[in-house]
Amino acid sequence: MSPSRTVLITGGTAGLGKHTAQEIAQAGWRVVITSRSADSAEKAAQQIRKDTGNNEVHAVPLDLADLQSVRKLPEHLKRLNLLPLQALIANAGLQYGNPHQRTRDGFEATFGTNHLGHVLLLHRLLPHLEQEARLILVSSGTHDPRSGGGYPPPYDLPAADLAHARLPEKDSARRQAMRLYSTSKLANLQTALHLARTFKNQGITVHAFDPGLMPETGLFRDHPAFLQLIFRLGTSLLPTLFPDFASTARRSGRHLALLVTDPGYATSTGQYFTQGGRRPRALPIEPSDLARDAQKAERLWKDSLTLVGEKAVQNTGALQQF
Repeated sequence: MSPSRTVLITGGTAGLGKHTAQEIAQAGWRVVITSRSADSAEKAAQQIRKDTGNNEVHAVPLDLADLQSVRKLPEHLKRLNLLPLQALIANAGLQYGNPHQRTRDGFEATFGTNHLGHVLLLHRLLPHLEQEARLILVSSGTHDPRSGGGYPPPYDLPAADLAHARLPEKDSARRQAMRLYSTSKLANLQTALHLARTFKNQGITVHAFDPGLMPETGLFRDHPAFLQLIFRLGTSLLPTLFPDFASTARRSGRHLALLVTDPGYATSTGQYFTQGGRRPRALPIEPSDLARDAQKAERLWKDSLTLVGEKAVQNTGALQQF
């Protein structure tokens, strides 16, 4: 019997995304994973099909740093008969070691990929969501100065300044890069909370998720070799010694998957969860004060849509206009 529920996961070829995809496929869902590389996406999909026995695992190319690629995705999914969606996980993310990298559309690469690409994706896929769909945006504890894990605080700047890297000159290039990453994760959380407020009475559940520090992931691949070595050395030690702070991609993927598959997480919306350490499920935590600012979140959403060439109001199919 073909699965009746479909989830799309951005960045589902490795690390957190792949483990999440495996868990959801194991639960009997149709799973669609994306990657910039069509070959790596198909290779990951084949492995997940083999590991889970679920043949409804599909791979589609998607480059969040290329807005034209994002715009093409809904039609691609439609041709493959992979719509509508019952869930979407905005997981893909990267961090560059300097603020000078640019997307194909000229935006600063970390903010442009992690936030703006996902904003366009969400806006284009909203008309293709089922009435009781779940949206999960992957954020990070780095968004909160109180628990940033050594990261500098995010910028509190207009979206246009972030998109074009108009940043305080007092910061070094490396500090700017780190702050752009924490800012992009703040933006993911602000977006989740804004959409939760928008769809509160329309059946859509929206949450954000902090996977914790996962030393074995490729997030730091653009950092100096000595930093990559430190994270590799910490791969086995940190999640064991500090399970509430550090995690493995497998453990965090299991907890992230539950936000989609467990009915208990559909009884509320607009929550921020973190991986539960040795506990069997994700735990709700408090976002930062800046993340809870509803006016700033709404402004970020509207300004981000403008930056990616979208109108702030669009026919959303079963959903009311927003």
